[in-house]
Amino acid sequence: MGNQRKNATIIIIVLGIVLISIISIITISNSNKKKHNEIDSNQNNLNTTNVEKTYEENKQEIDIKGTENITVKDDLTTENTSSKIKESKSIAGLDISEITVKYTGSSTQISGKITNTGSSDIDADFVNANIKDSKNNTFRTIKVYIGVVKAGTSKALDITTQADLSNMYNIEFTK
Repeated sequence: MGNQRKNATIIIIVLGIVLISIISIITISNSNKKKHNEIDSNQNNLNTTNVEKTYEENKQEIDIKGTENITVKDDLTTENTSSKIKESKSIAGLDISEITVKYTGSSTQISGKITNTGSSDIDADFVNANIKDSKNNTFRTIKVYIGVVKAGTSKALDITTQADLSNMYNIEFTK
């Protein structure tokens, strides 16, 4: 009878340990799920805030309803037609020409040709592309990496931004 009692006590202790372990695992699992949901919720709030700020910033920068400097193509892309955009620009001994501005509905692509007409290589590094409105006010500045342009050669200018800058009036490059 003593052995049976001893075995019953051991079984009760083992069952108690198993029960406590199960309860602990469930509690920890629920706690982790709650923390994970809080992190997801915070991440969603952060993403929404960033999108709202970006939209608000872009809305302030340019009147996207203005059409004086654009034409709308059949594929719904807009192309800038400002004569000021088409003019060649100069910075640090480089000529920037053949500038085009297109908006595809999700991003603005500013393209052009950078030419070193000098007799020595030029390392322009980073320059500022100052986006101007019709009153010559800078409403956005984009830092652009040009790098080294060898003497007598050309390279592509390629700027992409998510903002709709298609109706801009001019672009000016500064150091």
